[in-house]
Amino acid sequence: MITDCHVHLRQICELDDTAIDYILQNDYSALVSCHCIEDLEFALKIKDLKGTSNGRIHISYGVHPFSLEGSGLQLLKDLAGSGKIDAVGEIGLDRYSDEQKRSFEMQKKFFEAQIEVAQSSGLPAVLHLRKAMPDLLKYSKMLSDLKAVIFHSYSGTAQEAQAVIDRDVNAFFSFGTSILNGHLKAVGSVCALPLQNILIETDSPYQPLKNLPWTKIQDIEPILLKISELKKVDLLTARQIISSNFVKMLTKSW
Repeated sequence: MITDCHVHLRQICELDDTAIDYILQNDYSALVSCHCIEDLEFALKIKDLKGTSNGRIHISYGVHPFSLEGSGLQLLKDLAGSGKIDAVGEIGLDRYSDEQKRSFEMQKKFFEAQIEVAQSSGLPAVLHLRKAMPDLLKYSKMLSDLKAVIFHSYSGTAQEAQAVIDRDVNAFFSFGTSILNGHLKAVGSVCALPLQNILIETDSPYQPLKNLPWTKIQDIEPILLKISELKKVDLLTARQIISSNFVKMLTKSW
């Protein structure tokens, strides 16, 4: 099985008519990131088409720090309570731009509320994090109570990642096209972290390879190959360990 722990399914399928065929015809499992009703309904449709015979579509839902709306928070609570989602996210903290800096106090309120939903429902949380690791570490106790915490498109240092692990957080760090594009921090983190703490993603259609318009779902394969090369393990071993990590992080805590 090949796994993609972060994909925007509706958006890539609107851009690329080969995406659905790849999903349905391969032993492929994905965690689909949803942020609106349209995303959710599309993901549920593809989940039904995919079935469970050769991989599975899983669904996450969360209020992104770029769109802090109370209605989204209520929908998250309803979805978690009904068992329709497999993870909370992507949620997070972002200080990257002036706009995000201005909204940071509100971001924290939404983040805390959504972590509480993940905790009460036994679901993992998928984190969006930019220039906010010191802020995140203040939530270590809350995060350590979760089944798993996935750092989507991790761009921090290996030392920062280790600081999270050292605080008893069951953390997985997900890497995508950044390692193919030569992002030095991402490559360094892959090399330093145990393979048991690593996941892979396309973030499709976003974060494309250099000089390309979008990330294809099929790009998960060269990402996996690059991980195996950086970790100096054979491709089958890398696939098996990362697939195991994917299953573990989605297993409910009760």
